[in-house]
Amino acid sequence: YGDLRARAVALLLITLPYTLLICGVTAAVLGEWRSLPGALGLSFAMLGAMMATGALASAVFPYSIPQEGAFKNAAPGQGGLAWISILLGMLAALVLAAPVIVLVAWLHLTGRQDALWLVIPAGLAYGTLIGWAGLRIAAPRTANRLPEILTAVSKG
Repeated sequence: YGDLRARAVALLLITLPYTLLICGVTAAVLGEWRSLPGALGLSFAMLGAMMATGALASAVFPYSIPQEGAFKNAAPGQGGLAWISILLGMLAALVLAAPVIVLVAWLHLTGRQDALWLVIPAGLAYGTLIGWAGLRIAAPRTANRLPEILTAVSKG
């Protein structure tokens, strides 16, 4: 659990500021400041969901990312495994974040865009909860499969 949590924190140190920057710049370029709170809340929920699915995927579908050579994304023979892991992780994150997606859509469709500010704390709380749950679920599986995972990630 500690290893997965540390990896999640390291990823969040990069993804949270980047998410804030991208949402802010997009709102500024499009002039859609009223949509910014919904986008931020939804982004926070998706980050948590992707942390959860990433932790589970790394336990179930481990693959090596070579440091050098022509193969930059996955070691030879592991490309299909990498694609499956990424695709299933994205789809699962979408399903996990569905409550916040539905909330944002409902607020837009009912014309309650002034209430979109509520999505920021809701998305942050939901993303935190779902990310924590994913780490908790993945930790025992990662510990049980550690020899297999180390073998898989050391290829290439």
